[in-house]
Amino acid sequence: MKIRILNEKTPVIYAKDELSKYLLQMGNEINEQGKVIELGLYSDFKKIKQEDNEKEDSFVINIKKGKGFIAGSNPRSVLYGVYKYLKELGCDWVRPGKDGEIVPKRDVKQYDVILSEKASYNYRGVCMAGSISIENVFSIAGVLSRYPALVENLKK
Repeated sequence: MKIRILNEKTPVIYAKDELSKYLLQMGNEINEQGKVIELGLYSDFKKIKQEDNEKEDSFVINIKKGKGFIAGSNPRSVLYGVYKYLKELGCDWVRPGKDGEIVPKRDVKQYDVILSEKASYNYRGVCMAGSISIENVFSIAGVLSRYPALVENLKK
């Protein structure tokens, strides 16, 4: 399986790295052969009619049997789409740190993930009252991108 980026923005490159890392941990082979998963902005895909939007986060995932694409309205949304894809495959991050990762063994060629999402709010945040140490700040900051809807889920 190959992961190809169609956009050189830093979050898209990081999204490729994260997708590669977790797919390998799940037991999949990543190389330059076989099925391709493409990552990019809406404007990088002719088949997507949505427009890029820096302020509103949204993404489309269309991966069938390990082949397809993850596209976002902006580079950050591509990363959110990658984490959503991994969560659909069974991954989860229950707390900061390696011991908080749940990464099941899965052959992605056995799964189809087709969905689109748009953030309910343009601005989201997190309160870190009570965890003021620099270690806590860095550990929480490291996992926030995996939970783009964290704040809106807490409000429900």
